[in-house]
Amino acid sequence: MSNYVSQFIESFSVLKISSQDAVSNGNSELSDDKNYFHVERPIEIDLIERLEKIKQLSKPQVLFLCGNVGDGKSHLLSYIKTNRPDLLENTDIHNDATESFSPEETALDTLYNVLGRFKDDVDERANSKKHLIIAINMGVLHKFIYDEKIRKDYRDICNFVHESDLFNENKAVSGYHNQNKHIISLLDNQLYTIKNGKLKSVFFEELLLKITQKSSNNSIRNAWEKDREMGINNIEHKNFQILMDESIRSNIMNSILEAIFKEKIILSVRSFLNFIHEIVIPDSLEIEENKCLPQLLFNQLGKSELLDALYTLDPAKKRRREYDEVLSNFIVDTNYTNMIQTYIENEEMINCYWKDEEKIQKNVASLLGFLIRSVYLSKKEQEPTYFTDFIKTLFGSLTGNEQIAEKFIELLKKVKLELYGEGFKQFVFDYRQNTNYVIGFDISHFTVTGIEQFNAYPNKIELNKFNTSIKVVYEYEKSDDNYVIEIDYPLYEFLCKVKMGYRPNRKVQAEMTKFTGFIDKLMDNYPDDKNVYILNRETRYLMEINEKKSLFSATNNIPKLTAKESQ
Repeated sequence: MSNYVSQFIESFSVLKISSQDAVSNGNSELSDDKNYFHVERPIEIDLIERLEKIKQLSKPQVLFLCGNVGDGKSHLLSYIKTNRPDLLENTDIHNDATESFSPEETALDTLYNVLGRFKDDVDERANSKKHLIIAINMGVLHKFIYDEKIRKDYRDICNFVHESDLFNENKAVSGYHNQNKHIISLLDNQLYTIKNGKLKSVFFEELLLKITQKSSNNSIRNAWEKDREMGINNIEHKNFQILMDESIRSNIMNSILEAIFKEKIILSVRSFLNFIHEIVIPDSLEIEENKCLPQLLFNQLGKSELLDALYTLDPAKKRRREYDEVLSNFIVDTNYTNMIQTYIENEEMINCYWKDEEKIQKNVASLLGFLIRSVYLSKKEQEPTYFTDFIKTLFGSLTGNEQIAEKFIELLKKVKLELYGEGFKQFVFDYRQNTNYVIGFDISHFTVTGIEQFNAYPNKIELNKFNTSIKVVYEYEKSDDNYVIEIDYPLYEFLCKVKMGYRPNRKVQAEMTKFTGFIDKLMDNYPDDKNVYILNRETRYLMEINEKKSLFSATNNIPKLTAKESQ
């Protein structure tokens, strides 16, 4: 036992982005570990189906497998080579990021030579009867099709890529085929969905389960168990033990998906695996409590885009009644064992981090953030938040839930009146003139005509592709002009806070340009044949003006309005 060296940390290091095992070659078979960790995704089915068709063709075909760095292009090819080698017979594979013919060649030089059999000169295609697969990053492909030398000799291929709309941000392209040229794109491979009003990622959940579950093929779990048998139970072993718990994994995944959605993060498979390594294996220089998984999940800055986003979601930095209660009781109650059992719902979490009462008593103040993070991750059922409400509203809108849509429209109406209504039930007032006199408009003259893409997916319980905002369409009565307001999550959160009593100052309100700009547009386009109103904000005297709205525009000076009131 004294000569035994821990195997777990070394085994877990295969998840690091810097690991030699992090990048697959595409031309070689997968290792046993990588083959075990493989999780099927829809793009894999598309690729296999396309390769089965190519296999039947005698004329050489070229297939571009496109995507971003680290999203698993080479891994997919290696997986097929391991499990369906028949599909790659008579086929060459080239990885633009891992192969070059010489140190002096650029990626474009190599691609130029590799594609030689597919030049515009038909005679040169007879040089090889083999098919060709190119796993290529989007940036390299973009440079390739715009390079003057390449366009001269590969006009057909360049035109083919242009025709595919692969670089059109407003169009999702997962596959495109024309004659002997094919594109399979991972860019449209959405790794999370909305299912029954909640964000879900079957792919990442299954991958995380494979890392932690008991299996004779799981070298990481087997190494952890071997260490435990030999009496080794360091902080990284405890972190991994916490990760095995299904409810904790669920809370971690919910936080990850919220971070991805809010910050529009494109999370590659390689980045996700590296992230798992960073929340289990701590830096050796950290103090002991900062090495624990709840701390590593929410309290690391500058290591990755995902960890930075999770730092902003840290439950210890949010004011919530349930957490305030935990903190106040923890400070005044000296029965820490009872307190821990009351608020931390997961026994594994308690056993790993919260058993040393003497240590807790000595470090109460420094452990408060750690406590809240532990409470959050241990919860079996989380309280609803503005974010979960927004996802539910987004899903309800796309699937045609009229009750949810009506509630959402009512929220917009209420906030308009709260911020612009001066206490009146059907008016909004123009504050762009910084005076005591403001022009008012009767909002009963404009109505909601619809929500864009409302009921676009009727009777669906899971959405794979969706916009991340909700667009509401308004119009004035007897007018053909439409006015659209786009509600994304930050604006939705702002609206909900206002509804609950939050009163932003003018600076904060002005930063919500989507909302303030929409209200300004409605007021600027108020029908000329409708009466406007003048409000004296000091006296609260409201006066209806039977004049055209244009006489009282925001550009007119206010003395004219005071003269009107005196009549």
